[in-house]
Amino acid sequence: FNAMIQLKDFNYSRIYKNPRLSSYHRYFERVLKTLGDYLADLYQKGGDDESVYKAENNFLAARFFDFYSKMKDFYENVDGGYDNLVFDYIAGMTDNYALSCVNEILVPRKFEYQFNEIFLNEG
Repeated sequence: FNAMIQLKDFNYSRIYKNPRLSSYHRYFERVLKTLGDYLADLYQKGGDDESVYKAENNFLAARFFDFYSKMKDFYENVDGGYDNLVFDYIAGMTDNYALSCVNEILVPRKFEYQFNEIFLNEG
């Protein structure tokens, strides 16, 4: 228990409340808000209908539906509802995965490929 308290104190002083990272807080908030809004809207529209998630044409939507499908019994019978579904999914993300997901939903793959083809492959 004492080791966990020390680790928590260390994390807060050296990571979470580190002055060097304070300039990034608004950026992190935007990333989390973008993910939260997108997934909440998607769940509200899609519910149990997998086709709604597939229609998004991105891996985030497909993976979120997979998470929902696997955890459905837990949320219905243990957690008492789906209020924490989106929060739980986002909480399980690493920083790099979250950034990749935001990029995936904001920059369509077709555009990314066209951009790379047009601008990066010109010689």
